[in-house]
Amino acid sequence: MSINQLAMDLGLPEGDEYTQDWVYELPESYRTKKWLEKYIQAYSNDKYNTFEKNELMKLMLDIINDFLIKNSKKDDLIRKVLTLLSDNYQIHLQLVEHWSLDDDPLEDCFELTPAVRKIRDNILIK
Repeated sequence: MSINQLAMDLGLPEGDEYTQDWVYELPESYRTKKWLEKYIQAYSNDKYNTFEKNELMKLMLDIINDFLIKNSKKDDLIRKVLTLLSDNYQIHLQLVEHWSLDDDPLEDCFELTPAVRKIRDNILIK
């Protein structure tokens, strides 16, 4: 399985030979609450391997960061994605590190950074 398989399964554009960051190049029309629900459902499906789940998580985190920028802080979908990240942190350690931005003050970080830092801190306590 691959990004192409994810795209085919979910009805997403696959990109082309010039696509480098498929997740970040998806058009806005695939970054809505409706699509986020599909990504959550797909992620929760045991059909996908670690690479594909990581791509889905990368996409979901990017989308919920955008939601947070638009002040959707109390959205249940945001909580679902963060719970999936926390529950599956072992396969997403690099994403946790990326979104935590440990060396930066919060005012210079993503909107999502405080939530990911909280997950990271909980991971370190375990």
